[in-house]
Formats: sequence, structure tokens, C-alpha cells
Amino acid sequence: MSRIAHITFHYDISTASGVLSNNKAKLVALHQLGCFNYDFYIINELVTKLEAGINYVKINSNNLLLSYFTKYFAKSDYIKDLINLDNYDKLIIRYPLSDRSMIDLVNENEVYFELHSTVAADLKSSGYNNNKFNYALFAGEKLRKILDNRYYKKVYLGAKGFVAVTDEIKNIESRKIGSNSKFTTISNGIDTQLYNVVNYKEFDGKTLNILISSSTDSYWNGIQRLIDGIEKYNGSVHINFYIVGAYVSNSFYLNSSYHKIIYTGLLNNAQLAELYKEINIAVGTLGLYKKGMTEAAALKVREYVSRGIPFIKAYYDTDIDNMPELRDYYLDFPNDDSLIDINRIIEFLLNMKGKSKDISNFMHNQAIERLDWKIKMKKYIDFIG
Repeated sequence: MSRIAHITFHYDISTASGVLSNNKAKLVALHQLGCFNYDFYIINELVTKLEAGINYVKINSNNLLLSYFTKYFAKSDYIKDLINLDNYDKLIIRYPLSDRSMIDLVNENEVYFELHSTVAADLKSSGYNNNKFNYALFAGEKLRKILDNRYYKKVYLGAKGFVAVTDEIKNIESRKIGSNSKFTTISNGIDTQLYNVVNYKEFDGKTLNILISSSTDSYWNGIQRLIDGIEKYNGSVHINFYIVGAYVSNSFYLNSSYHKIIYTGLLNNAQLAELYKEINIAVGTLGLYKKGMTEAAALKVREYVSRGIPFIKAYYDTDIDNMPELRDYYLDFPNDDSLIDINRIIEFLLNMKGKSKDISNFMHNQAIERLDWKIKMKKYIDFIG
């Protein structure tokens, strides 16, 4: 059986809870499938440790000039320096954009890349920190774009294969080399045992509790769209909007004193499960159009399904939109900057009164059958080994 290293670059792991939990869930699923030939690595700037089966390896950043050069011009040097590649037959790398050194890496090793976004979308959305534009960060990302444009074709041609999380990403990226023969789509999954069913709170017609959960404050979450919709709403229902994740308090404002935004900060699994019991409806991605994309496989939406909580979204989901059994339990909005209609949400929830327990159990069972990481990682094993 081939030995495989799964490698992710994430220099600041304090902002990577979604990526880290994703990798942990993949590893757990592989072990449940009896597959123990994968080792997971996170290349970062903070710590070297082994935690929950994940190897965190710290780069040497004492020499700032050398560190800067390596990050932008020689990323594969970190892989070769920090990981003993002689122990592995294959590498899976979350695509970090190309540079000259990546050409040597793919020519010397059997490399597969994970594609979680299109390169154009990643670079279009770069330059933002705490939901605000940062010119220094943007300049760095422009450099990454120049390097990727120069070297990606040789890197792509040298790679053994690609795993895209959506068909849209697969189609866009495969066109760069004129063939999709090395590409497959394996969308994100969910650990349905860890994210067990929670009976959400039925809407009482008086107070509407809405929640969005996101590990990062990515602006394509589209939170402002919902806030603008709340501002526009002129009905009698009182709205509490819970924002869970690494958001700075007062990142968003409501002019209305009748409705409230509640920042919870980052919550662990147990804390979030308790909060879900007070929630009427959850919020998926509402601003994907800002990245110039239409399709996603959002982790938070998979969590909502596994928890059994109705939700709204504004994009085409690789899995969810192909699960007609779930169609009555979420609301779709356009993938643009139009306001989110609160009256639609209220009407949607009123039509489900008296059914919350049955709905939650049904949604969770659908997650087990279609979205569990074991299903996704079986596809990984079939494609890569």
C-alpha cells in the first residue's frame, strides 16, 4: 500500500480552525475505513507538534528576508526541509500557487493537488484582513499571481492529478491545460458522528433567531446582505442575528435598535451545539458572487444539514442541490448583492411549525447517507490510493 503525505500550507494556524478541523475529519474517516497509510502535515509559522494525528511543522522564520523569499519563490523547499519525502510514495498538497521550485517537486514526486477554489477567485478575494482591504497584503498577493501565471502550466502538467471540491473549480482549472483527464471532483464532507443532530428551536412568530457560523471573517460570507435585509424589514418580528467565529465585535452594524447583532466569538463544538438549540434558522454563504464564482461545497452548510437545522444559502452547492430530499428544508437566494428578504424566511419557517424534530432527524440521516466524510474519503482512496 502506498504511503501518502497530505500537506497544507497555513502559516498562521490561529486563523485556520476550519482547515484544521477539515483535515482532522478526513484523517478520522480514513481510519474508520481501515486506511492508515496517510500522514497529514500543516506547515506553519507557530509550532511543531503532533495533535489529533496531525503533524504541525514549524518553518524557520528567524531570517525574515529568507522566509519571505521562500514563501513566494520556493515553497517546495519548506516541504523538502520539513518532511522526509523518502517515506512517501505520493504527495497530496492543498494548492499553494505555483513558483519555480514547484516544477522540480512535481517532476521528482508523484504529486496530487487539492483545489478548494479557482486561482482567479483566490487572488480576486485576496488583500482582505478582518473584512477590510489591506494594501500591503494585496501587493504580496499580486506577486503570487505573477509567479503563478508564469509557472502554473508546467506545474499542472507535471502533477499526477487534481482533486477539486466543486465541478466549477474542476472545469475552470482543467481548461488551463486543455484536458480534464487528471481531474476529479470530491466535495467537502462532514463528520456526522461529531456533528450529531440538534433539535433547533421552532419559530414562534415573534422572535426570529438567525445564526451564521464561520471560522474566518471571509467577506464572501455575505453577512452585510443579510444585515441590509434586516434593516429593510418593517414587520413586527424581533430579530436576533448571532455571528459565530473570528469576527471583531462591531464589524457590522444595525441602525435599528429593535433588532440585535450578537457576536459570540469562536465556540467549541459543545458550545455551538447548545446555541443551535436556540436558533430558528442558519445562514450559509451569501456572497460567493464577490469571488466571481457560482458553486461551492461550504463546510458550514454541511454542518447545518448534519445538525438538522434549516438554512438559507445563495449559491449552487455541489451536493445539496443534487439532494432533492432536502429541498423543503432550505431557502435559496440569488447569488448577487440583492437584499435578503426577511419576510420569505418568516413564511418559510411558519410553514414548518410542529415538525422540527422530524425535520432534524431526517436532515441528519441524509447527511449520513450522502455527506459523511467516509463517503468522500472512499473516493480519495479510489482516485489516489
